[in-house]
Amino acid sequence: MADYVDRYIETTVAEDVRRKMVFIGGPRQSGKTTLAKHMCQVAGFDVHTRYLNWDAAEDREFIIRERFPAGAGYLILDEIHKYSRWRQVVKGLFDKRGDELQVFERLGTL
Repeated sequence: MADYVDRYIETTVAEDVRRKMVFIGGPRQSGKTTLAKHMCQVAGFDVHTRYLNWDAAEDREFIIRERFPAGAGYLILDEIHKYSRWRQVVKGLFDKRGDELQVFERLGTL
């Protein structure tokens, strides 16, 4: 990600995601997804397996069936708020695997 622009919230987000879920919100095109993907990549995780977008049909199936990547690492759930059961799924995921996952929810435009 050669064109990545550092964001002032990055340090705070990195500290917070170690112990709780992080919700990233903001205006369109402000870099919410870019920030989450960058942090995932810098932490050494494969963004292609750790990034699920509700707007992509294949990813939506994984979310509905609650088939998330195995093992420890970052998990980015983009546009998850569009799923009517998103709160239950995310809470269950965090309750069950919160000790091994660092969960980002990228919310749509606020």
